Amino acid sequence: MVGGMSEAINDRAKLMMHRLIARQIRMRPELLKRARIRMGEPSQRELSAAEEWRQILRRDADIVARLLCERSERMYRLRLSSPFIGVIDFSDPNVRRRIHRLCRDRLVKQNHR
Repeated sequence: MVGGMSEAINDRAKLMMHRLIARQIRMRPELLKRARIRMGEPSQRELSAAEEWRQILRRDADIVARLLCERSERMYRLRLSSPFIGVIDFSDPNVRRRIHRLCRDRLVKQNHR
């Protein structure tokens, strides 16, 4: 169960970070260009996570922001390889700890209902 709880916290933390990213994209759509540059050009024709991200990044900023916050299996999977983590700075360990703590507390509270 410990691994399951840890994985759930990490999933929620990634979602929370992407919600913050979505907010930034809505205010600064030029961040999409930076994410597109990070993705580079496709190297294969198969639909890999990188190609799925390229398809998403071709869309309008509002659509990308909505997708980043989506709670679907596809977006949970894609958030593991997000091109936005390097575009928006989450390197501050205090910010990362705060996000993880908030997610853990919310998950624990939700499980105790």
